[in-house]
Amino acid sequence: MIAVCSHGGLARHCRRLRPGWMLSILGASDGLAWPLHEPRERHLRVACDDIQVPARGMVVPGRAHVEEMLAFLGRWDREAPLLVHCRAGTSRSTAAALLALALLNPGREQAAALLLRRRAPQARPSMVILRHGDEVLGCGGRLVAAAASMPEPRRAARSDLVLLPPALG
Repeated sequence: MIAVCSHGGLARHCRRLRPGWMLSILGASDGLAWPLHEPRERHLRVACDDIQVPARGMVVPGRAHVEEMLAFLGRWDREAPLLVHCRAGTSRSTAAALLALALLNPGREQAAALLLRRRAPQARPSMVILRHGDEVLGCGGRLVAAAASMPEPRRAARSDLVLLPPALG
């Protein structure tokens, strides 16, 4: 299972889900402490901000960040839950969840985006992360197009926790 949440809900969701793997995406502008997760080889910390274009004192997600995420996601054993979080649980983390689904389900980018929208009405995946991911994965624009075709969020989520299956049916 792929779980996505905000930093604020992280402790609560970790107690409930007991994730074996964690992907933390935080930037200096978030002003938040990095969580600890053991074993350390199953925790990736990606330091970038939730921005699409360069801004002073902030880090735009780059290709190297996405390559690092994809390498980590490729090592995930899928036996224990993977928990992905950022500050709000709506942009960087949902983009990382889409990367995971695209990696694990090649050619199913549209189905992944539709599933994300159904399960996460608040999701606004970072397009800069997805553009890099589309290139690295060789999706030929399918991942970006799938995310761009997601209907606009119409309501707030009842919970900051989103649960996704790693394999699309």
